[in-house]
Amino acid sequence: MGIAEELRGKALELGFEGLGAVALGELAGYLERVDERERRVPLAKGGYDFMRGLARPERHFPEARSLVVGILDIGRYRIPTGAAGLIGRHYLFDPRRNPRSPEALMVSELTGFMGRLGLKAAANENPGIAPMRWAAWKAGLGVIRQNNFFYTATGSWKQIVAWAIDRELEMPSPPAPAPCPEGCGKCVAACPTGSLSGPYVMNMATCVSYLTNIAPWEADEELLRQMGGWLYGCDACQDACPFNRAGDGTQDFPGLEETARKARPESILAMGLDEIERELAWKFFYIKKESLHCWKLNALNVIANTGRADLVGTVRGALEDPNLDVRLKAAWTLQRLGAT
Repeated sequence: MGIAEELRGKALELGFEGLGAVALGELAGYLERVDERERRVPLAKGGYDFMRGLARPERHFPEARSLVVGILDIGRYRIPTGAAGLIGRHYLFDPRRNPRSPEALMVSELTGFMGRLGLKAAANENPGIAPMRWAAWKAGLGVIRQNNFFYTATGSWKQIVAWAIDRELEMPSPPAPAPCPEGCGKCVAACPTGSLSGPYVMNMATCVSYLTNIAPWEADEELLRQMGGWLYGCDACQDACPFNRAGDGTQDFPGLEETARKARPESILAMGLDEIERELAWKFFYIKKESLHCWKLNALNVIANTGRADLVGTVRGALEDPNLDVRLKAAWTLQRLGAT
């Protein structure tokens, strides 16, 4: 049995949905797509520079010859009470900061197995060394649909993991899922801010996920309203997709119920920044330490957009927050609630 067969067999034994490999040369087309995106939807240059950097794993791991790509199913997990429509699923079930999660253990086990096979490997970690969705597609593990998310035959609720390895490796691909039907457009119609304006055309600067976890202070008045009840992330285009598996999972993700309770808007407003860092930032790490007050900005926006008049007293308390932006946002929220 060759290394490729041993690796795939071990991955499936551990619980991976699929495992594939892609030569580094296959990443060249990704750069063309990034250039096309920049032409069609101009954005701050820094965002595209980061994306371009993912196309060269050898810059981070000079021994790299190919990528091994694995697919983990997070659709099996139950969304905690109160978190549906508030926090995106990919963020809820992200195993990268939870070493107790089954996915983190599976990745660790497979990394160790690679070493026992004599492979040198560098795992893709935040902020990343490879374009994950593109690599998974090129490895034949699924398709990238019109909402830009990666799908296997059972939908997009997947975690993609990858390793750059010091060996050229090929693995046969399973049959590809059916493409998006011509003229569907359900994902585009579902995008609350119009960020997804056409098939594969997405403006990061107006995406709810970007606005809630990278730049909560950049949204204008109209965007703030369009963001609706999302606190961190957004699943709208994926929920609308007819190729996604319907319903909620049945298994519990380790330790998530208590974290999700802490992430409710009223709980966030009652916390100091030290507590937010301790209870939330370790898991939802895209909001950086220097911007932890943005959790309160997001919470206030959710309260305003969902008309939570029952939380007027909590919002009034935020008028005394040490951060000026939070105080101003609290006053704005009270005005939206008609409670000035």
